[in-house]
Amino acid sequence: MDIISHAVFGILFAKQVSLQAIIGAVFPDLDRLYTYPKGKYFKHGSRTWFHELPFLSIVMAAAFFLGFPLFSLGLLSHMFLDFVTGSTRPFYPLSDKHIDFNLNRKVKVLLGAAIWAIGAYYISLTGLLAWV
Repeated sequence: MDIISHAVFGILFAKQVSLQAIIGAVFPDLDRLYTYPKGKYFKHGSRTWFHELPFLSIVMAAAFFLGFPLFSLGLLSHMFLDFVTGSTRPFYPLSDKHIDFNLNRKVKVLLGAAIWAIGAYYISLTGLLAWV
């Protein structure tokens, strides 16, 4: 899923417009800085440990206990969206098995468009556009 969909879904998941939720929702995609130059951007090898459950669970717990619960919700939203729309290894390093719902590109595009539309409506209701 694209970074804007992750950011908007993080807002929807947290039920409020929050910079913490947005940063948490896009945090796992920091691995794109590593994989993009290597030409692995959308391949199975494009996900590093930034997308693996053990690492994200530790980061999520640390953020929650350090007083950043909306960051944790953003991370959770990213994990959920990637689990539904992409190939994940939820039990890595215990198992290297990939789980993929095999959604075709049209379904993923429709899901992304729905997230953008619902998010735009929600953000317009919360008054975030008044900040711009």
